[in-house]
Amino acid sequence: MRKIAFFILIIFAGIFSVKSQTGTIKVKISEYRNTKGELMVALFSEKNKSSFTQKIENAFEKKMIKISGNIVEINFENIPYGVYAVSIFHDENENLKMDRNSIGMPIEEYGVSNNVFFMGPPQFEPCKFELNTSKKVLEIKMKSVL
Repeated sequence: MRKIAFFILIIFAGIFSVKSQTGTIKVKISEYRNTKGELMVALFSEKNKSSFTQKIENAFEKKMIKISGNIVEINFENIPYGVYAVSIFHDENENLKMDRNSIGMPIEEYGVSNNVFFMGPPQFEPCKFELNTSKKVLEIKMKSVL
């Protein structure tokens, strides 16, 4: 009887581990000023929130996408459930960095999850969202400081 109970426990543990808690984050991006260049879309997890918008190389996942039409959509798939934030910049000249003026203000458009904008670099906390379903859709509008 103990062997049967142990076997049933192993089967249930396998079922729960196979059905892992992951989902897709679909990001819909709009209101960019032109279709030059590409959009760099970075997904940051709560674990790397201190790098949010500052060190794109520390993003949980990042993608570049060519701009076409009025709305660009991009998917991050098989993302473990958790807390995340998205940052985007419009790399018009395709130099793979956010260009800034002489006082450090961005001259290329940017956007963040929850569409929050304030003075200084965006912070993780107001931009965060929770992925706890199989699909999460975010709509982000691009902004320009200048």
